[in-house]
Amino acid sequence: MGTETNFFGMANVEKNALPMKNIDDALHIRNHLLIQLEKATRIHDSSERQKLLTVVIAGGGPTGVEVSGMLAEMSKKIVYKVT
Repeated sequence: MGTETNFFGMANVEKNALPMKNIDDALHIRNHLLIQLEKATRIHDSSERQKLLTVVIAGGGPTGVEVSGMLAEMSKKIVYKVT
């Protein structure tokens, strides 16, 4: 708690990243992921669907590993894949 995200002067990262330093950030990420999944279910173009479903996790610390594991679990047991 009380930390701030450092984008190391990279404006594009600051513009597009979803930091997770507090509960509000975590809720924003969760909602963003669910919205992207919902949008992807309505898209018929596979390349556009792939863009909506692409997630990049920067950081291999405990939080990055936990988020990666959660997404892997979701992809296997919750999210129905359409090819």
